[in-house]
Amino acid sequence: PSLAPRHSSPPTMFSKATARLILPHRLFSTKKPAPFPTIATCPSPTCPCAPTPSMPPGFEIDRKTPLNGLISNYAQHVLICTGKNDWPSKIEDDSGDNLAADLKELIGGRGAVFSDPFQNVSILNSSFPSSVSRKSPLQTTSAYLLPAFKYVPFLPRVSFDSVEALVKGYLLPEKLHSAHDGLSPIHRDRLTRKPAYRGLLWGVRDVEDVLVLVCGHGGRDQRCGIFGPLLRREFEERLGGMGVDVLREEVDVEEGGRGLLEGEVGETRTTARVGLISHIGGHKFAGNVVIYLPPGLKTREGKRHPLAGAGIWYERVEPRHVEGIVRETILKGNVIAETTTWISRPFTITRLGRRIPWNSTLRRAFASEPERPPRARRIVKLKSLVYFAVLISLPYATYGWYERKSRPKLNGTSFVPFIITHKEQVSSSAFILTAMPKHMEGIKTEGTEGFFSRRIGAKHRNREILEDAWKHGLWSVEIKQPQIQVSRDYTPLPPASPEAEDEDLVYSKLRFLVRKIDGGEVSTYLSGLHVGDTVELRGPHLGFNAARAVLNDNPDRSNLSISILWSNRHRDDCPGIPCPQQGTKPPHGGAPNAMTSLLSQFRTRYGDKFTYASTVDEESTSITDRNILTAAQAPSKKTLTNKTISSSSLPPAATPCGYHSATALPSSSGRDATLEKSAACGCLDADGTPLKKTGKNLLMVSGPEGFITHFAGPKKWAQGMELQGPLGGVAARLWASNPTFWANWLVLKL
Repeated sequence: PSLAPRHSSPPTMFSKATARLILPHRLFSTKKPAPFPTIATCPSPTCPCAPTPSMPPGFEIDRKTPLNGLISNYAQHVLICTGKNDWPSKIEDDSGDNLAADLKELIGGRGAVFSDPFQNVSILNSSFPSSVSRKSPLQTTSAYLLPAFKYVPFLPRVSFDSVEALVKGYLLPEKLHSAHDGLSPIHRDRLTRKPAYRGLLWGVRDVEDVLVLVCGHGGRDQRCGIFGPLLRREFEERLGGMGVDVLREEVDVEEGGRGLLEGEVGETRTTARVGLISHIGGHKFAGNVVIYLPPGLKTREGKRHPLAGAGIWYERVEPRHVEGIVRETILKGNVIAETTTWISRPFTITRLGRRIPWNSTLRRAFASEPERPPRARRIVKLKSLVYFAVLISLPYATYGWYERKSRPKLNGTSFVPFIITHKEQVSSSAFILTAMPKHMEGIKTEGTEGFFSRRIGAKHRNREILEDAWKHGLWSVEIKQPQIQVSRDYTPLPPASPEAEDEDLVYSKLRFLVRKIDGGEVSTYLSGLHVGDTVELRGPHLGFNAARAVLNDNPDRSNLSISILWSNRHRDDCPGIPCPQQGTKPPHGGAPNAMTSLLSQFRTRYGDKFTYASTVDEESTSITDRNILTAAQAPSKKTLTNKTISSSSLPPAATPCGYHSATALPSSSGRDATLEKSAACGCLDADGTPLKKTGKNLLMVSGPEGFITHFAGPKKWAQGMELQGPLGGVAARLWASNPTFWANWLVLKL
């Protein structure tokens, strides 16, 4: 069989024929020795092997077409570890978690965010299993980067940020093609690699195993579906029979030290992994086998392997060729010329096969055009002007699109950069952080002119989102700790006097009370940030209408109020705030800080509708069952138990009311995905008639995980999200002691 080599050259803006101009010494030569050892044909097998399978009608193997130059140019192969042996025809259409789809959204060719025709990244699925983290419960996916020979063991699949870090840190080009010289500096910067992003992907290791990749994408073409599993078994048997350790389990990565990517028996033995991969092209030339030999590979004599750091693509491979490929290529370092399609190394790709004679393709590419008649010359000039205009306008057109992409709106899917504009220390362990969108969209900056000028306080793309969130009531945003890729929910502080501020500022800046906790990943990270630093937010996540709805001036809610029991570790966290046992008498000493001043302003504004008290650990005071019961029974509260709603209108256990059913609440996440704005109340009267007016008293518990567990029971993880979970802790004890009183209360774990 003809297994002639097919090779890939670095991407260029020219055709395949002219792409070979990157090797000018070939222009006048039709023969040049290969820069690595080769043998002409594949040796015959010395032992029995599996027979070559016959193909179904219409799926015959093409054994006549020359293979040289047929492969598409590529910069990197991204090999995703799915643990599966087959996939849909288009791997991005696979259901469930799909890293391939995410990557193609960013760098998958035409229409992708970082689309670059001169940086072709091939995204493949593989049958290799992903590594499993012992430290993090997050779902992760692993990937190989070839021929960079990097293994990325842990790509968290809870957010899009790890995908962006992979693309920006490893897959974008280090230097752009000269065709991009006309782009703006910011556009060029966006399309180039940023090594700093690599720090966001932990556990990345060098690949030390030989990788044998067999196209087995039966969902795309029957030929590879038949050849793939057969060749995988044959390679595993021949490698093992020749003293190579064949590894089948996932890569074990020591998360405190070095990744174990070599064999268990030591560095003197060669290790290999054989896996199936998705479509790479050339199905009619099945079987397709790609072999990547790690840079540190040595021969059995202890010398550097001649093909170390290279990738070799063999086509038309049959089971009878496997033994020869293992012995000659993997063990000895010889390329089998009749089977090879390309040889790739990082930054260089070498072609085998016929050269391009100067008197054919290149002559046609560079020879002077024959003289055309005047009308034809005018048409040519007109076409040239049109092409020139398109080339000139393209960077400006794409610049506006990229500018919009670089100023994303706050959303619940991806993190958006905000700038810290103010940081006010409240106590030794707490502070208020103020942040505004990194990119404000305005018309002009005062005293300046220009299309790209900005004005702080101008209406921006987030206003509508934040305005709706404030109207909704209880909501939060996630703040990310980028080094370890975790996030925590924070509820923004409402403005003390919205009418006293610029309306645009009210709907642009977000303020958060942050308490630094020993061992707290996000709070410790935020405590080290300064004014001008960037913080990334995701949201808003809308919860139940609560505090803001209660305090709004609404005649129908004039009898409602809110009480806060605030637990603190130190008195300087809450100076001047009385303990529940002291009534309204404030403790001695302590000047008000930003938080206590804010609470005081709310008290002045809302009167008896808003009360608060604080306990302090260092004063040996804590929130007790009696404190909670007293707050619930406060005279200022006309509770729903005997005023607004009768017992007959309480939703029965089977009522699927997402707002008011205590039965449905444990399975709720409290997020915007649970309750849409248009969702109607499902409470029914005794005769089954929908209630026109109903409600619930709310006991809301907010704080660290242990605090919530103590007072309301733990949340639970299910369906890939954190749910409210069953009632427990102090609240469950109170409910059991007086079920009649607490019948019309709900407990929300924030």
